[in-house]
Amino acid sequence: MSLILNAFKSKQPFLLLLLPFILTAFWLKWFSNPVINIDVSSLMPFSHFLVNWLKDSPVYLGVLSIIISLITAYTIYYVVERYSLLRVGNNLPSFIYILLAGSIPVSIGFNPIIFSALFILIAFVRLMRAYSDHVSMSYFFDAGFFVGLAAGFYLQSILFIFFVLIGVMTIGRFNLRELLAVIIGVLLPFVAMWTYSFYNDSLAQLYGVFHNISVLPSVNELPSVYEWTLIALILFLFIISASSLFLRNQLNEVFEIKCYTMLFLILLVCLVFILFFYPSGIEILLVAAIPISFFVGRFFAVQKHKWYGDLLFLLMLVSVVVLQFPTLLKMIYPHG
Repeated sequence: MSLILNAFKSKQPFLLLLLPFILTAFWLKWFSNPVINIDVSSLMPFSHFLVNWLKDSPVYLGVLSIIISLITAYTIYYVVERYSLLRVGNNLPSFIYILLAGSIPVSIGFNPIIFSALFILIAFVRLMRAYSDHVSMSYFFDAGFFVGLAAGFYLQSILFIFFVLIGVMTIGRFNLRELLAVIIGVLLPFVAMWTYSFYNDSLAQLYGVFHNISVLPSVNELPSVYEWTLIALILFLFIISASSLFLRNQLNEVFEIKCYTMLFLILLVCLVFILFFYPSGIEILLVAAIPISFFVGRFFAVQKHKWYGDLLFLLMLVSVVVLQFPTLLKMIYPHG
């Protein structure tokens, strides 16, 4: 069974080339009936623009969402490769992200969180660049700007400002100038939205969006018991992978410690978000999939107990595949 995990740990590019086909397979059912089931009145301006622009062609919105998810997956690969976070299995984190992105219900069909996830990842990348290049001001501004841009698609993403601020302190270059750079970066997309609304006499509509987001549910369908089972499995893998990293001191370089600490901060913000905004907060699972993919991908890449790693890896793959056959699941467990 070790051949299964070894195939995915190889440096052959075949897996990266398969990612578009794997993600598209998750979307096949949606493409058979492409409907954008989302409340337009609660969309942030950037999301509203996309929906309004492509409202007569929902398939294009689906294709765009797939492209954004793929860019996120390939950016994860870039980070792992650029900073040599893994010696083997560099493509595993990207592969795991695609599996999670395809299995989370809210990620199939247009959802602004798909775009926000990419921008949160880019904010993380800019913080990493600030540490590796020993330059702070411009990168901190960029990190704040991308959080603001993420909030322009999905307002609740503004909470990731706490991740950026704590990340800046983790890097060790935090003073008033850096703080102002982050805040200005976050506010810039909001200033652009306000200015556009002001000149188009639509400020009331913009304020109405903020109000609707605060009172209207944004999730119509919660994960089923089968999907919660997969989420529980992934969380279990994350716990054992994080314990291996932090408790067993597998991280030898300071840069790796900083990197995985900031990834943990992203996940922590996601968990707090879910706890306080459940059930609407369940959408943030797509952002949580980013740090989880790094941790779990590393766990499988460095796994020395072949039978143990292969068994968990195979269990994860089987769980994802079986989820795509709801009729079969209903026959096994009709109350799920």
